[in-house]
Amino acid sequence: AAPHAEKLAASPLLARVAELDLCGSDLGRAGVAALAKSPHVKRLEALDLGFNGLDDAAIVALARSPAFPELTALALNDNERVTGDGLK
Repeated sequence: AAPHAEKLAASPLLARVAELDLCGSDLGRAGVAALAKSPHVKRLEALDLGFNGLDDAAIVALARSPAFPELTALALNDNERVTGDGLK
């Protein structure tokens, strides 16, 4: 999904999605930033971002984004560059 993260985030089809599994998609910071800016993810209730090479900055972008008002489940497992500071 990484090469297509911008297109995915821009897709109005995401407005119909309640659960999104992007585990192992190698999104990195740029892919997560694209999702965090998307106007189409407001219905997401669950998001799996495990194994995506994320770091603390990517997690901060997610936490500060107003794009996920319904999000109640967020999987961040096995992103080895995320520290305790990023999880705070």
